Amino acid sequence: AKIKVFLQGAYLGNGLMSTTLKQYNLVPTEQPFSQAPWNYNGTECADELPSNIVDWVLLELRDANNFDQIVEQKAALLLNNGNVVDKGKDAVRFYNIPADQSYFIVVRHRNHLAQMSSVSVPLPNLNPYTFSEGANYVMGGDTQSVVLPDGQWAMIAGDFNADGVVSVADFNYYQSQSSFINQYLDGDCNLDRTVSVADFNLYMPNASVIGIQQIRY
Repeated sequence: AKIKVFLQGAYLGNGLMSTTLKQYNLVPTEQPFSQAPWNYNGTECADELPSNIVDWVLLELRDANNFDQIVEQKAALLLNNGNVVDKGKDAVRFYNIPADQSYFIVVRHRNHLAQMSSVSVPLPNLNPYTFSEGANYVMGGDTQSVVLPDGQWAMIAGDFNADGVVSVADFNYYQSQSSFINQYLDGDCNLDRTVSVADFNLYMPNASVIGIQQIRY
């Protein structure tokens, strides 16, 4: 699966996102989704992370005839140009499903609202499915995606507890980690290694955004 997606909080402009967490060696070498709410038990790891990694994301493939049914999951690496890949590859490989079928794609991140593709995507795909290209690529359209100053579209920042709703619970989560520094923290939605007012300023305009039912926990 070839996928391209941007995170609102980490976006710098000109099609690139911040790699600050990698620069300070804060990105874990093992996938970070084993805890609630994801409870994903995959063993994805990378002894050496690429220099242009932004963070990990969790992918879900869903049945083309029933987008409530998850048929495969995999943690993968999000690069600063928006590409989602396995270590050393240019895409993400799924091994437990048949090829040449179509699937809805869900992308999850630790502190951004998850997104689902607006259509089922034939896999393998030669050209990336670009969530960043427009709201029409995302199930729920512009209620589930945010436009950036340069016209790109991105995952909505501020879902600190990753439950699929940006609410006061996320503010409380942010506040519990406020002023923490030099750690890999879910309260850090601009991924600059610090939980600060900059993260609150990203959260605040997005407060009350509700994710589609399929991505909520």
